[in-house]
Amino acid sequence: MKNKLLITLAIILIIFLVYVRINFNKNFVLFKNDINKIENLQYNNFLVEKNKELNKLKNGNLELYHIFLKQFKDSNSIIIKDTSYSYFYLSKIINYNFFSSNYIECFISKCYVDLENLKINSVINSKINHLKSIYGETFSIWYPKFKDEKLLKYLTYNNNCSDFKLQINKVVYDSSAWFDFENFLNFYDIEVNKSNTYNDNIDVLYSQNVASAKMHLSSNYVSYLDNKLQTNLHNIITTQDEIISFNSVSLGIINFSVSKKVFNTDAFQTIIDDVDKEQWSSYSLVTGSTPYANCYGSNNSCYSNFCSRITVSNGSNDALVLIKNNFGYVIRHGYIRASNTFSFDLPDGAYTVYFYTGNGWNPYKNMNSTNCINLKGGFVYNEDVTKVNSRFLSSQEWTIELILQKNGNLQTQQSSKDEAL
Repeated sequence: MKNKLLITLAIILIIFLVYVRINFNKNFVLFKNDINKIENLQYNNFLVEKNKELNKLKNGNLELYHIFLKQFKDSNSIIIKDTSYSYFYLSKIINYNFFSSNYIECFISKCYVDLENLKINSVINSKINHLKSIYGETFSIWYPKFKDEKLLKYLTYNNNCSDFKLQINKVVYDSSAWFDFENFLNFYDIEVNKSNTYNDNIDVLYSQNVASAKMHLSSNYVSYLDNKLQTNLHNIITTQDEIISFNSVSLGIINFSVSKKVFNTDAFQTIIDDVDKEQWSSYSLVTGSTPYANCYGSNNSCYSNFCSRITVSNGSNDALVLIKNNFGYVIRHGYIRASNTFSFDLPDGAYTVYFYTGNGWNPYKNMNSTNCINLKGGFVYNEDVTKVNSRFLSSQEWTIELILQKNGNLQTQQSSKDEAL
């Protein structure tokens, strides 16, 4: 009896559950249809509101009207909402679309901003084209660096349109920033052009020095010089970066570098000296030659009644003898080959004799002199300068032998080209 009762209750419960499920599904379909009707009705109301606003725009601002038509999408106004249907213990959620009229208001606000942005962008594009036509590559280099941070600024409006993910950004034209940017481009071009002109002048100076060096070289040594210069060009012409700053209120401090060439004259002269040594290593002048005649004259004779003579017997190296009076002026000079002898006739007086010795005479070598501007000619190897102290001569002959001798009494002192010349 007890089991029959339990079975009966179970059957009744199953029947109830099936009844509830069938009625729930049936009523849920009806509820869903009602929701769809409400959704369509709400959408129609949305369209009515939208058309009202469109008519206002059409009659008031055609530009705004066309922007609205071009960009507006009904689907963007949808806010997904949900509701639920319950029947006894059963419940189910249903989502539906709600076309918010707030979106229309938000979108019109965006259209106003977009219209203003079109005008501002037109000004900006005109400015960009203007600067691009004037500054070309310079503009292409620097515009991307300042575009987003300094030149193209946006003002974001905080509004009630976040539900639609509709962000309204107004373009801001900062005239002072664009003015400073144009000034910077001009400043940059000026500095780059100055650097290029400077570098061109360095190239010209280098070419002039090379041409001058080649003037006195034979064809074989011209090729030798070209090879040496090409091999060592990286040491002769170097570059260094110079940092330049531009300062403005809107752009701040802008640092950039320009590359400037440096002509290393010491490195260049070292190569020229090396080539000269190769070419002139075995060259000598004739004994008695006066290579500095343009500065000190070529006279080695005395025609007065009070004359003396200085005779120099040379040693193992060629020598240029220079004779100075008590006032420090060279009054006689002459080239004496190794192992040769030469005499200088000169008026009575006190004289200091200098001996500039060496090997390989280069007639084009530049020499420094306190008494002569354009003094050329010098030895390329084993240069040395000595002197003998001043001696007064009165109708006398003074013989100087530059040869090491046992028990010799000639005392020479070390000197320099600066002192001798």
